[in-house]
Amino acid sequence: MRRNGFSLLEVLIALVVTSVGALALQSVSTALARLSNDGRERRRVAQALDSRLEWLADQVRQSGFCLAPSPGSATWPGGGGESWSATAWSRGIEFRVIAWTARRAMSPDSAVGGTPCP
Repeated sequence: MRRNGFSLLEVLIALVVTSVGALALQSVSTALARLSNDGRERRRVAQALDSRLEWLADQVRQSGFCLAPSPGSATWPGGGGESWSATAWSRGIEFRVIAWTARRAMSPDSAVGGTPCP
């Protein structure tokens, strides 16, 4: 006996397999979007840390003295911010900067830098 077409059971199995595949693709897509946003936030923090360290070093160079800049903090538009401190040593000045974003899931990042006394 010859049949043309598919049975109802075969069609249902194909639908289940296709649905599971579509759900898996959606899950992967959501995870990739979250990772992309995390990377964007981390890049923003890293750039802020770098920029603040450079700004602190410029403050020391422009002053012409081996004095540590005052500690401070700043907030960013859209949430997050940074705080910094500086310590004068005999050979130079060490800077410590901490930056964070408004996203609670991410922990603050920090950086240490320095510059020799002018």
